[in-house]
Amino acid sequence: MPTGTVTSVGHLIRLGLPVGARWFELSVAKKNGEPDAMPRFIVLSRDITQRHDAQAALRASEETYRAMFEASPVPYMLCDRDQNIRQVNHAFEQCFGYQLHDIPSLEAWRNQAYPDAEYRAWVLANWGAQMARYQHDGTRFEPVPLRVCAKSGQQRSVLATAIAASGPLSGQHLIMLYDITETVRAEERVQGMRMMMERTEHLAHIASWEWDVDADRVTWSPEMFRIFGREPEDITLTLQGQSALYPPPDVQKLMDAVQRALHEGQPYELSLDIVLPDGSLRPCYIKGFPERNAAGRVVRLAGLLQDITERKHEEERNRLAVSVFANAREGIVITDAQATIVDANASYSRITGYTREELLGSNPRLLKSGRQSPDFYQQLWEKLRVEGFWEGELWNRRKDGAHFAEHLTISAVHNAAGKTQNYVGIATDVTTDHEYRRQLEHVAYHDRLTGLPNRVLLADRLDVAMAQCLRHEQVLAVVYLDLDGFKAVNDVHGHETGDRMLIEISNRMKNVLRESDTLSRMGGDEFVAVLTELANVGDCEPILGRLLEAAAEPVGVDGLLLRVSASMGVTVFPVDKVDADQLLRHADQAMYVAKQAGKNRHHFFDIEQETAVKLQREGVEYIRQALDQRELVLHYQPKVNIRTGAVVGAEALIRWQHPQRGLLAPGAFLPMVEGHAMGVVLGEWVISTALDQLSAWNAAGLELSVSVNVGAQQLQHKLFVQRLAQALVAHPDVRPGQLELEILETNALEDVAQISQLMHACLGLGVSFALDDFGTGYSSLTYLKRLPAALLKIDQSFVRDMLTDPDDLAIVQGVIGLAGVFRRAVIAEGVETQAHGAKLLELGCDQVQGYGVARPMPAADFPAWVAQWRARAQWTA
Repeated sequence: MPTGTVTSVGHLIRLGLPVGARWFELSVAKKNGEPDAMPRFIVLSRDITQRHDAQAALRASEETYRAMFEASPVPYMLCDRDQNIRQVNHAFEQCFGYQLHDIPSLEAWRNQAYPDAEYRAWVLANWGAQMARYQHDGTRFEPVPLRVCAKSGQQRSVLATAIAASGPLSGQHLIMLYDITETVRAEERVQGMRMMMERTEHLAHIASWEWDVDADRVTWSPEMFRIFGREPEDITLTLQGQSALYPPPDVQKLMDAVQRALHEGQPYELSLDIVLPDGSLRPCYIKGFPERNAAGRVVRLAGLLQDITERKHEEERNRLAVSVFANAREGIVITDAQATIVDANASYSRITGYTREELLGSNPRLLKSGRQSPDFYQQLWEKLRVEGFWEGELWNRRKDGAHFAEHLTISAVHNAAGKTQNYVGIATDVTTDHEYRRQLEHVAYHDRLTGLPNRVLLADRLDVAMAQCLRHEQVLAVVYLDLDGFKAVNDVHGHETGDRMLIEISNRMKNVLRESDTLSRMGGDEFVAVLTELANVGDCEPILGRLLEAAAEPVGVDGLLLRVSASMGVTVFPVDKVDADQLLRHADQAMYVAKQAGKNRHHFFDIEQETAVKLQREGVEYIRQALDQRELVLHYQPKVNIRTGAVVGAEALIRWQHPQRGLLAPGAFLPMVEGHAMGVVLGEWVISTALDQLSAWNAAGLELSVSVNVGAQQLQHKLFVQRLAQALVAHPDVRPGQLELEILETNALEDVAQISQLMHACLGLGVSFALDDFGTGYSSLTYLKRLPAALLKIDQSFVRDMLTDPDDLAIVQGVIGLAGVFRRAVIAEGVETQAHGAKLLELGCDQVQGYGVARPMPAADFPAWVAQWRARAQWTA
């Protein structure tokens, strides 16, 4: 354009030309000239028809796309390559509630649409894999079923797919989310109904089936397979294929019914058996319904099959229940909730004497005997109300007025709401059993011969009497009675005569007792009387006298006049405050004292003596436990020759290391075993323990002898020599000569000749003997002469006071002199001072023991004492 011109560009005009309408773009420029000259214009035109048509087509395409996008019922998202959401359509907003500003990017969409992180990860993995394949090689995008969370929080089910956009949207892609929520819900409802039907069929044991007549195809529900116990592949689902599933008679019955349905169009119902895989039969009920087509021809049979095993069992149980009700030996009565009788069986009529017609509509109260109190019935109904059950025995009255014992159980029957609708009573007539039981109880609690209470009933009555005695602050006496001379009656005149005599004497003794007293036969000719309601011990004396007189009175049997007497032991409660068994034992002990005292008398139990015996028993048990728990030990007191200063041996002395009282000397516990077998056990333990110690000292190089004390009871035991030999054999490293037995209680030795023989047997084993406490007995010289003891031990009671008591000194001198005459060694015990030792040396006794030498000590201290021992200079000078 020339300089100075003004240009106007972009004017479009449409011209109708012979060749058709054309579009031109005009550029107009005004040419500057003379001011008064006419304006001149330069016009340039360009034919843009082709471009204009293309742009118009594009605009039309965009408008068409936009209209389709918005009008589509399918929710759409338009996304660019940068994962930005460019557009969503109206269906999208309606379905999910999100607008474009809510979800500017795919990431924002995914976070809201799939709030569960785990599910979102699954969606991304599945979607991303498909998108990658689609973008790589154009692989078709398979729809993905997803659950989308709408803006409202509601879950929507969709099928999601993607396609590349074309035309004006090229380079972008569309995501289509087909809303299948209602379809999914419908399918879920159908599936739920199908599952519910299958569960219903299973619970009711009812299955469904159908048969397509033209195709000869049978269809079974899952429950059919369960009832038949088959798998689909096990059977041929045709009409004929069913025949193997029924026993032959039922196959024919089924086929006949099917043919009638086909030809007559009538439904059928059958009860038949099916054959299970194991060959067993299952009862079933089958029902078939024919269906016709428009021409009236039966083209399909459908129906139900029910497993009626339980129903059959129930019917059998009902038949059995009816049979039991009618034929039971027990009476059965049924009432309503108000206790009005609504039914009763024949046995109940037989028991009560009333006909069924008389019982119906009445109340069981018509049988009331009056023997039970109102409280009894109140408790019965209360238990029925609380527990729904009652069982027990009661007395009722028959129609004829006779009373009968009845064992009755009553059960409440409840309806579905838990309310009582009936009571069922089962009654058994136990009148005969009652009488038999009464007789059995009498036999169980009474002596068969005399009819008196036996031991069992006596124990019960004694327990009751003792309780009453304490409650009323009275006393009672237990009398144990034995007939003197009755055995001779039996031996001479026979048991029949003896029995008749027992019956007569028992009746007499029973008659002299009071009503509150009890006389019991213990067996044989022994009886026990329990005398109650006594104010004091003296009150029983007259009764005891009457019992002695009744027992001693002559008894006439077949012309014979027979006499016996009675020895009675008596103990009084609660003076003798022990239990019933102990009372009987104490009375029995007292009875034996009465017999030993001359018979035909009574003797009261000595409680003080029994207390002493009890204390001894307890003491023995304590010592037994001490022995078991290694609480007993031996201490050793040295024996020395004070002239030479040599240690010549030791005496083993028992001690008790008591856990509470400390170390106890023998005097504190040995008296408890005096005269008891435990004394022998202790003596044997002392010998065995002393030998153990000798063995240990020998091994340590300390060889000496040990003396142990042996009491008369142990020495006179029949197995003394045998057990001593066994102890020596068990200690082969101890020379028998190292063991010395000091005999105690020589005045208790019963047979000196026998003891002498026993001692010689022991000497044969190599051991030696000493006579302990010599001079304290009454026949020491006899023992010295006849018993082979090598040593005499002067008792400490003489040695201790010999320095001040001339009599004791004379005894010591005498014993030393006797030892010399009989060629026995002598040792003095109880040497406590230098003066004692010096005087004994002067009298000719060199061996001593006592506190003046050393106290008894534990075995562990003895070797050290020996090593340091030195005799006092005054003794060895």
